Amino acid sequence: MPTQKRILLVEDEAVIALAEARVLKNAGYDVQILHTGEDSVEAVRSDPSIELVLMDIDLGTGLSGPEAASRMLEVRSLPIVFLTSHSEREMVDKVRNITRYGYVVKNSGNFVLLSSIEMAFELFMAHEEARRHFQKKEAMLQAIPDLMFTVDRDGTIRDYHAPQGVGLAVPADRVVGTHLRDIFSPEETARHLALYRTCLETGEVQVNAYELQVDGKRQIYELRIARQNENQVLAVIRNITERVEAESELRRIKAHYEYLFDHAPVPITLLDENDRVVRLNSSFSQTFGYSQEEAFGRPINDLVVPPELIEEGLELTRRVAEGESIYRISTRCRKDGNPVRVSIIAAPIELDGDFFIYAIYQPVG
Repeated sequence: MPTQKRILLVEDEAVIALAEARVLKNAGYDVQILHTGEDSVEAVRSDPSIELVLMDIDLGTGLSGPEAASRMLEVRSLPIVFLTSHSEREMVDKVRNITRYGYVVKNSGNFVLLSSIEMAFELFMAHEEARRHFQKKEAMLQAIPDLMFTVDRDGTIRDYHAPQGVGLAVPADRVVGTHLRDIFSPEETARHLALYRTCLETGEVQVNAYELQVDGKRQIYELRIARQNENQVLAVIRNITERVEAESELRRIKAHYEYLFDHAPVPITLLDENDRVVRLNSSFSQTFGYSQEEAFGRPINDLVVPPELIEEGLELTRRVAEGESIYRISTRCRKDGNPVRVSIIAAPIELDGDFFIYAIYQPVG
């Protein structure tokens, strides 16, 4: 037995209390005796070292044992073992709705008393460990922004988890027991059930996406289905509406940029950090005579800079690579070797995390 665990013994009959305390002390426990329910509640409130309460059900006048126990459990969680001189069902029923860890009839023997206390400690520790695991699980679930549903093979929802603030297609009190056909169209229901069957039969995670009207708004969801057991799947659902709309907007902006780049009436080229051509527009090809295929991957200075201006070209590239935007009037060469006077505008830009140089070569008279 562990030694010096502190037990609060609540017994209104002093002689019985002393006898019970002697048994407990001989077993290695530290025992405090109180005689009223009111005093015992205050003791639990003020003394955190109390680890178990051995409580007489009938305490005479004042708070009864069950009433005192209920108030104790409002203060904190701890194991309570009830004592009684009676074994009638009506006495047991008095503590039925109270979290308890044992029920001992007085005079049933020291072995029964001590064994009941030992079992109460073990059971309490097991419950506390389970509670901690449950709290950890709940915290982890709350941190996950996804909806989770346990769904039968036939499409009936049996359990679910919804993070705070995440909308549901049906009221929360009606989710469990709802069938997929009450949420989706017949075609969409059939598609989901087919995914469930495939998951259950193969054990492979199924991934899909679908749309749904929630609170009058179109929402887009990513669906991942994993087999939970032979007849149920775990459906993990993430709202990807914002991501899909953002990607769509990004594609629109990119398409707009590419159109402007390709159709701009001035020669433009995009260079990498090593001054090599990544892309050029049709105006650049018309002005300097190089196609995209001819120019791609070649240093811009090798293409359009006259030999006598190579040092100038390298200096301009270095300055832009260091983050400076430049403007200069200078001479460049076409593919056929003919010179052309141009205004050069070059600036560093970042696209998708990569560094580029954006350069405009506008012919001037």
